[in-house]
Amino acid sequence: MNTSAYWTKRFHKDKRTLSAMVNLVQNNRTGSGSQNATNHFYSTKAANVPDSSQYIDLIKHSSYHLDQFSANITYTEPVSKSLSFIANYGYDGFKTRSNINAFDQLQGANTENIDSLYSNHFIYRQINNHLGLDFSYGKKKVLLSFGNHFNQQKLEQVNLFKDSAFTKTYLNMAPHVNLTLNLSSQKSFNVHYDGASTLPSVYQLQPIVDNTDPLYLVVGNAQLKPSFSNKLSASYTAYNTKSDQYFTINMSYNLTSHGITSNISTDATTGKTLMSYLNINNRFNTHFYSAGTYSFGVSKSQKLKLSVSAEVQNSKYFNFINGVQNAMHAKSYALALGLDKTRTSTYDFNISNTLGYIINKASLQNALHNNYLQSNSTLSFNYYLPAHFQLHTDLDYVWQDKTNQYTTSFNRLLLNSWIGKKFLKNEQLLIKISANDIFNQNTGFSRNAYNNIVTQHSFLTIGRNFGVSVIWDFKKFKSEK
Repeated sequence: MNTSAYWTKRFHKDKRTLSAMVNLVQNNRTGSGSQNATNHFYSTKAANVPDSSQYIDLIKHSSYHLDQFSANITYTEPVSKSLSFIANYGYDGFKTRSNINAFDQLQGANTENIDSLYSNHFIYRQINNHLGLDFSYGKKKVLLSFGNHFNQQKLEQVNLFKDSAFTKTYLNMAPHVNLTLNLSSQKSFNVHYDGASTLPSVYQLQPIVDNTDPLYLVVGNAQLKPSFSNKLSASYTAYNTKSDQYFTINMSYNLTSHGITSNISTDATTGKTLMSYLNINNRFNTHFYSAGTYSFGVSKSQKLKLSVSAEVQNSKYFNFINGVQNAMHAKSYALALGLDKTRTSTYDFNISNTLGYIINKASLQNALHNNYLQSNSTLSFNYYLPAHFQLHTDLDYVWQDKTNQYTTSFNRLLLNSWIGKKFLKNEQLLIKISANDIFNQNTGFSRNAYNNIVTQHSFLTIGRNFGVSVIWDFKKFKSEK
């Protein structure tokens, strides 16, 4: 359930404004599931007989309940024609109740004994009071806003399963500055800064073992502190209507102190890994991002347009591996080319290719890298036939090179097509027959590098399929004069 109410009062004589908002949210979820796993451990790769085995057979019943109430009031005072003062007060409070009961079926199918290692019953409350003071200045081509929000955040967590509780109170600030320069009707420059604190999540705080992966156990840390991030960004945009040229560039830099990170310990004997959370107090997590796009008309008469874009990302973050600090350095470079053409009432198409290079390095394994190339090509084509018929085809090809850990590359070609007919005066109704994944190559795939661990997943997805669709476009309404 989500209920909201808004109220606004405007004083027309002096343009003062007073507004208020109230919001109430309630959410309930319940579920049940089973976890069954068998793991065999070998001393060497050539061994035929396992040294030991582990069996897990759990039944889990879970429930989750959320109550949230928030209220906000804002007052705007025009100091002059170009300067305004804005005061804001807000209250946000929520309470969650999370209950997981795990029963070990290995102890008997009808056992009533709860496995305390994988069970919990938590009540988590959070109360936020924030006061915002902002100024807004606008004159001719300059728009400037700046201010600060002061937040008092109180956290309370009660562990009903173990009859324990803890309470913490934080006082944080969230400053911000935004400057926009409208250099002309087609050119603008913007620079923005904001600071914000991030509280640990309930999942990161709860000191309970998550054994979804029996060889990679996760446990929370009730002593976590909030992290604080400083983000500075800038952008420039220019558009020339006569030459049909568009150019934009965006840059941002994020620096985070007291970042919440992982503490990983691996037992060489059993092969099990335990991951918990802690704050990094002597290092800063950083992230740099830059991207630019330039598009221009190759042939105005043919309505042919070419676009070129580039992207660079550079991140550095820290964690702990078996008690030793580890620095993860991730870089990515991408270059994209795109071409699109439109011939009114006949056809249109768009074709693009993005080529990227990924670099992942860790200080504890400096000689071992996971760098690879990747490419993504797409094609979209529409052909408009007489009698309101339309033929559509789209193609998507993904390729990722092999790495040191994964010795085979990945490639996937998806081809989808449909033919349809539009009905009614404004073509609001579309009936189409479609064929998806015609080559039957829709293999699920993902590759990630995080916490000094590179993972690659392949999974089943819906393959080749056919269907009939009826689509009603509600956006096309008859205009009234």
